[in-house]
Amino acid sequence: MTDAVLNSGSQPRPTFLGYHDPNRGRASLMMQFTYHGVQFDVLVSSDPNLLPPGYDFDQSIEGKILQGYDALAYGTPSDKKDDRMDALANQLGELASDACFPTMQEIAPRSPLPEPRTLAEQLYPPGHTLQMTRDGETPGSRTIDYEHEEEYPPLTEEQLRKVSLSPNAPVYHASEVVLIERLQSLVFKVEIEQKTMICKVSSHPIFGATLAKELGVYQKLGQQRDDLKIPQFKGVVKSHKGIIAILLGYIPHKHHSLGTILRDIKEGHLPKSEATTAMRAKWEDQINSSVTQLHKLGILRHDVKTDNVLIDDKGDAIILDFGGGNTVGWADKDKWGTVEGDSQALEKIREALREY
Repeated sequence: MTDAVLNSGSQPRPTFLGYHDPNRGRASLMMQFTYHGVQFDVLVSSDPNLLPPGYDFDQSIEGKILQGYDALAYGTPSDKKDDRMDALANQLGELASDACFPTMQEIAPRSPLPEPRTLAEQLYPPGHTLQMTRDGETPGSRTIDYEHEEEYPPLTEEQLRKVSLSPNAPVYHASEVVLIERLQSLVFKVEIEQKTMICKVSSHPIFGATLAKELGVYQKLGQQRDDLKIPQFKGVVKSHKGIIAILLGYIPHKHHSLGTILRDIKEGHLPKSEATTAMRAKWEDQINSSVTQLHKLGILRHDVKTDNVLIDDKGDAIILDFGGGNTVGWADKDKWGTVEGDSQALEKIREALREY
């Protein structure tokens, strides 16, 4: 399940985790590599408190690249700026890979570790933090102690109080969650006690609130009714840090989403028999009914759109994703998070379903 490994013995590609500039002129870029199953976070920073003695970062190649990246990080965004920042990040990533690969080879086992089998192995692999250094003109690296921002933050005590998690809610440890397939960045198809489920993991402090919102919706719903077509709540996952994921029932399906079906038919990739007039009318009624039922229960759907509707293998429309986000174009921005906003998005879904 590792994403950044090329093949045994070759240098890994970086995944850029994030850019951080707490004080103007002290920028840092953290990159992540995986080599032979070991995770290496590589820090490139202009902060003098983080630099090794005698390292003239500003005059180094990597320092000049980061300065260029930093200069583009401010001001009005544009596609041209984004492309240039991507190019600089890739350039820095290649430089970091060359500089850090000898250290990675020293630390990692000679043979690749087995692929992660459980969620715990996937989220918490053995890891080290490296920092780029330079011996004259020769780039290198060293291991450092560095306090990372929590990558998979658990729900806070305040969030748990607001959610009012039922004492009867099943709680599984991440080591009990067996991976089947990665569906999205941190959404997995998993198996627990021989039952297939969907596991959605918290990925950043700002997304921890999203996880709490979705969990809160399911707790508010309590015993789910048959006329409300949404995934079934199956429990939560905890790590050594706390609750980090929600578990939902897996819904067998043929296509990724209703949005995918409609786009593929429009572009000629799917026959119209995959969404006949009768099927579209049924889906329209089911989506409208589910959103109406949620409103009666005091729950706003927020991100209503065709990509958040799944057509299951029985041909029913299931509403997904209760994290509380919004997508531009489906409702007026000043109506986000309101019944009116949900109604605007429902009307756009009706239009999409009636369009050929």
